[in-house]
Amino acid sequence: MNDTDKQDRLRLRDPDISPTDELLEVVLGDSYSAYEIFQEGLPRLDIEQAWQWYTPHKAWFGRGQHFWTTPKGAHKEKTLYWLHVFDGYFDITVWFKEKNRMEVLKADVSETTQQLILDAKTMGKVPTFPVILQITEAGQLADVITLIDCKKRWESLRSPALTLLFFVARYHAWAGKSFPGSDLLIRPFDSLSARLCAHEKRVMGIEPT
Repeated sequence: MNDTDKQDRLRLRDPDISPTDELLEVVLGDSYSAYEIFQEGLPRLDIEQAWQWYTPHKAWFGRGQHFWTTPKGAHKEKTLYWLHVFDGYFDITVWFKEKNRMEVLKADVSETTQQLILDAKTMGKVPTFPVILQITEAGQLADVITLIDCKKRWESLRSPALTLLFFVARYHAWAGKSFPGSDLLIRPFDSLSARLCAHEKRVMGIEPT
């Protein structure tokens, strides 16, 4: 399906009718139960979803955001995903910076999702790429949670200095080199990633298909 065909299949096209649970249940059909499970888990993941009318596509999109406060008291927010509704299913799109593609490929996701990551086209002046997951049942949410977790950790929780040190350490490890303390820098993030993903999947009652 090309982009034009997919846009034509979007639902929630009336700007005067905001999405409601009743409307979504009719449109999504059997996949509504997966949507419910996803929504019920969002508050426990510190994510808020709001519906926004997106004029270029003439449709309502769900925008998932993470809000947090820095140690200095500054209020921050980050868009983690966009949700699009079609007849009988919904899409969740997570955008990543191109420089993080190889790290995203190391995430604990299915082979199908890994291929989506590999095939995703780079877009924009600041190079980014979208990973688009089609959801029809709850078991497919495992990869969604993993990718959202990656997005949240890499683009919300790290300071710029720590991010730089992390990737320097990653590069040295990949090149078969190291510097004092590099293993100590990498290991906590790898361990934290695994623990967070496992915890968030347990919180939402999701197991991979």
